[in-house]
Amino acid sequence: MQRLFLFPTQEEAQTLQRLSPQSPCRIIGVGMAQAAAGAARAIVECGAQSVVLCGVAGAMSEQLLLGQVVEVVEDRVAGLPERFSHVYSSEPQTNYQAVASLTVSHTEDGYLYSDTAPAYPLIEQMEGAAVCAVAEQLGVEFLHLRAISNRVGDPFPKWELSRACEALAEALSKL
Repeated sequence: MQRLFLFPTQEEAQTLQRLSPQSPCRIIGVGMAQAAAGAARAIVECGAQSVVLCGVAGAMSEQLLLGQVVEVVEDRVAGLPERFSHVYSSEPQTNYQAVASLTVSHTEDGYLYSDTAPAYPLIEQMEGAAVCAVAEQLGVEFLHLRAISNRVGDPFPKWELSRACEALAEALSKL
């Protein structure tokens, strides 16, 4: 079964497209709404049975290094009231470090809700829970990999996007 690689932005996808041009990639957009709509469309149009959500993330844990590739094994939308909150969890599928993630609408939102996180190191990103929900609803196998581009709170000019994208593409080309 061929995997479909989903990326929020072209910048995050371009290194994999260069290293592994035969890998099927789709750009789904940034943020929960765009990513969910883009993922649903890509899955249906491609008839995908397996998707890998890929991109960069901010680390809230000092245990994580810039450029490190991690596997998200728990994710939730930050800020939802507890009674509406849903934790998306999975068993690790790779040898990359397992992490918990908060899907946020604004960088640094994770700090407001990090007390709900499990024992895993914590990251924040903007698409994960939404795309996982789409995959779950469509009965599609889901894997979520991120590369650490920054520490949460770093100003954008300090983010190491190219380093993170290179590490992510190398990891993806080995899947």
